[in-house]
Amino acid sequence: MFSNPYAKAEALECNPLNRLLYGIAFPFSRAFARLGITPNQITALSCVAALLAALSLAVGSSAWLFVVAWTVSLVLDFCDGTVARMTAQVSRTAFRFDHTSDLVKICVVLIAAASRYDVHALWVTCSAAVAVFMLYNGLNHELKVARTRAADARGSSGREAGARPATVLRTLYATFGTLNGHTLLFFLFLAAGETWALLVCAHLAVLSALGAMRRIRLLMALPKV
Repeated sequence: MFSNPYAKAEALECNPLNRLLYGIAFPFSRAFARLGITPNQITALSCVAALLAALSLAVGSSAWLFVVAWTVSLVLDFCDGTVARMTAQVSRTAFRFDHTSDLVKICVVLIAAASRYDVHALWVTCSAAVAVFMLYNGLNHELKVARTRAADARGSSGREAGARPATVLRTLYATFGTLNGHTLLFFLFLAAGETWALLVCAHLAVLSALGAMRRIRLLMALPKV
């Protein structure tokens, strides 16, 4: 029941948190598909839940309201892609509603956390996390486009896919050292107190900075096409 044959294979590799979240999302995804609810509608529901979570965080409401609302938003994030693959509903436009909404949700909830505790150190760390995270996403998009163009120029299909054996170190790295859907699970700690919120923002800022630097290096190694 909780295995997800429609999960993204690369997201599951050595990542137990992603595997867990996809597994939890699968029964709900199946229900959404049967009810005829589209992936974009699920994404919209996720946005509503995330906005409720941010509002509850900003106004200082019960931490449990934030935890519940953010958990609902997170599970729905894993449902929309699953339903899209399950029902073969592929977007006909280049606009990625799910990805764009994820960026907005992350920015809004981090700002809400800084507003809740309203301390200088958290405002600075939150601002840095948002700025570097946006830089990382911009560079990540540029890298995907550049790789696609380079692959087209070579007449190949791009990077070769191949699963590498799971090790403890690779599992720990995939869980705590990469940015993926599971990263949003750590945001639940934003309501646990000022120190936890600072750690969450710092974690996002550091991972985004490292990811951005790696993508700059990879882009500089690719020819301009």
